[in-house]
Amino acid sequence: MSDARSKFKMILNLEKERNKTLKELEAELGFDISFSDEMVMNNAMNVFIKQYKKDLISEVSTWMK
Repeated sequence: MSDARSKFKMILNLEKERNKTLKELEAELGFDISFSDEMVMNNAMNVFIKQYKKDLISEVSTWMK
């Protein structure tokens, strides 16, 4: 479970960095295009779940061979 937790933390950090970059663009664009904290968490969860399912399917397929 520690591996899954570290992968999620990595994805969450990437989402936070992306949102920080979007906030920095506000000065140039004149309006805010960043996400709320809730959306950042939802985006991270969605990415994590997709990756986890992909990894799980791959691992199960390997076992079945």
